[in-house]
Amino acid sequence: MALAAGAFLVTACEEDGPISVVTNDGPEETGEERGWISLGVATPDGPVHVLHAWNDEIVVGGRFDAAGGSPAANVAIFDGEVFRSLGDGVDGPVFAAAVYAGDLVVGGSFATAGSAPAPNVARWDGSAWHAMDAGLDSTVTAFAVFAGELYAAGVFTGDTVSALPRLARFDGVSWSPVTTQAPDGPGLAMSVYDGRLILGGSFDSTGAFPAYHLACWDGSTLCDPGPEFRASDDVLALRAEGSGLYVAGRFTYVGSRSAMRVARWTGAGWSSLGAGLGGPVRALEFLGGAPVAGGAFTRSGNTSIARVARFRGGAWEGLDVGVDGQVDALLVHDGDLYVGGHFAHAGGRLSSHIARWRD
Repeated sequence: MALAAGAFLVTACEEDGPISVVTNDGPEETGEERGWISLGVATPDGPVHVLHAWNDEIVVGGRFDAAGGSPAANVAIFDGEVFRSLGDGVDGPVFAAAVYAGDLVVGGSFATAGSAPAPNVARWDGSAWHAMDAGLDSTVTAFAVFAGELYAAGVFTGDTVSALPRLARFDGVSWSPVTTQAPDGPGLAMSVYDGRLILGGSFDSTGAFPAYHLACWDGSTLCDPGPEFRASDDVLALRAEGSGLYVAGRFTYVGSRSAMRVARWTGAGWSSLGAGLGGPVRALEFLGGAPVAGGAFTRSGNTSIARVARFRGGAWEGLDVGVDGQVDALLVHDGDLYVGGHFAHAGGRLSSHIARWRD
C-alpha cells in the first residue's frame, strides 16, 4: 500500500464557487511520444509538493496561485490535459493529500479552505470545502489511512483540552491523540506495512523507547521492531511494495547497514539498493515494477543522475537528463510517471513544476 502523504513524503504543506476550467497550452500529444512529455507553461506557477490520485484524476498540491493559466490557490486537479481549480482553494501551501471516505483531504500550513476556517487540514467533497472538526494547530506533513481512520503527522501539538502531539487520528467526526508517547519531532512520511502503520521523520524517541527516525503503531500500542529498525538521519519517504518497505531520506545508514539515502526493509533486516543516491530522496514510486526515487540528488556513485532515478538491474539509472530542480512528489497514473517539484525543465523541455515521463 502506498503512503498517503504524499510521499512523502512531505515537505511544505487555502466561498466555494463553480470550478473553473482552463486548457493547457503545452504541446499536443501524439500518442506515440516517449520519454519526457512537456506539459508546457500552463502549469502551476509555483512548486508542487504533492501528487495524489483521486477519482481517476491527479490532485496537485503545493505553493502556487495559478495552474493552467487560471487562479488555483495551492491545490488543483489535473486530468492529463486540463487543470481545474477546487473552488477558492486554500490560503497556504499544501504538503499532503489523502482520500478518506471518498472525499479528498489536504493538509499543510493554511487557515482557510474556500471561505471557511479550516486550520491546516480540510476536506473537499467534489463541490465544496469543509472543515474537519477544529482542525490542527500547526503544519500537517503526511497522511495515511489505517484501520478505517485517517492519521495525520506534522508539527502540531494540540492544546490544553486535547493534546495532539505531532500524530493524530480522525474517525470521521473528530481528531484524537494516537498516543501520549508521541515522537519527539515531526513525522514526515507514513505508510501501512505488514498490518502496522509506519511513521518516518525527524525524531529520536517516541517516549516509550528510542525510535531513530522510524516508528510503528499496531492500532493500539507503539511497537518496537528491534534495534535494527532505525535510520541515521531523517526519513522523508516511505513506500510499501510487495513484501518490502522502501525507506528514503537523508540517511547514510539503516540499522548497522550502509545505505545511501534509500533502503528496503524485509521485516527481518535491511538491504541497500546499489550505490544509493548522492543527496536527499524526497519521494518514492514504482514504475514497471521498479523503484523510482525523486529528490535533490545529482549522482549515484560515479554516475550523474539529475534528481529522478529508477533502480533496475542492480543499479540506479537516470530518466534521460532528468529535471533541473528538486523533486518533491512522484505518482504513476495511467501508466505514466508524473513528477512534481521546483524545476522548470524536464528532459531539457519546458515543463514548470510538473512533468510526465512515459516509457
